[in-house]
Amino acid sequence: MTPVPGAAAAESFWARYGWLLAAVWIVFLLFPILSIAESSLPVPMRVLGYCLLAAFAAVYLWGFFPSVSPWESTSAAMPGPGSPLD
Repeated sequence: MTPVPGAAAAESFWARYGWLLAAVWIVFLLFPILSIAESSLPVPMRVLGYCLLAAFAAVYLWGFFPSVSPWESTSAAMPGPGSPLD
């Protein structure tokens, strides 16, 4: 099979900057942030809400970095033939 010119460059771009596409959706966390700010909850509950939103955003973006993604499979982690997971 003949390699497609520029295919490696396109793959390299998405491998490096694919997380930016995911980061766009973080803007929509503005709605729960404003909801927490306008609520009549006690201050410790509001702080907890902000912390949980920050943790969600961090974990969400972390999953899109290929070098640290726990969902990216490697040949060493994949069960082989005859494994109990077959």
